[in-house]
Amino acid sequence: TEFYINDAGVQMQRLGESLKARCVEILGGKAEIPEEGYHGHYHISIAEECVQEHGNSLLESDTNFFTVYAKNKLIAQQKEELADYGVTFDTWFSELSLHTSGAITDALTELERRGFLYTKDGALWFKSTEFGDDKDRVIRKQDGSLTYIAPDIAYHVNKFARGAQTLIDIVGQD
Repeated sequence: TEFYINDAGVQMQRLGESLKARCVEILGGKAEIPEEGYHGHYHISIAEECVQEHGNSLLESDTNFFTVYAKNKLIAQQKEELADYGVTFDTWFSELSLHTSGAITDALTELERRGFLYTKDGALWFKSTEFGDDKDRVIRKQDGSLTYIAPDIAYHVNKFARGAQTLIDIVGQD
């Protein structure tokens, strides 16, 4: 069993920015949580732990520090909560590893080689209708950023390369 950690992209940046703002507030400074950031109360307890562990040195830390800190704390909480329900995973797989390893580029190159990608309106599209989907899907937006589908494709390529023969994906409603 494997848990896919969505630890790359804009949401992770917002997570780090939000935690940084909470920590600065706790240390007596002024900071605003980004509008599309994380405003939940659970974030306050993570910030309190972070301040307790690192103190005023946090004021010198970059957003990446807070992103990694929040990610590690949230994964630990997820593992604990899942264990309470008797659910464990053999592997916790990082989406970020797909970005840093070049796996996404490799997967898109292979799709292009096979003729499953095309450009329309400045975006890169996957011909998913050829596989029963109701519409083709954008892989890379006009601004050059990838949609969630690109790392998802690379992840499945990775799973099969590691010997998986059957995959069952359980996904959230979003």
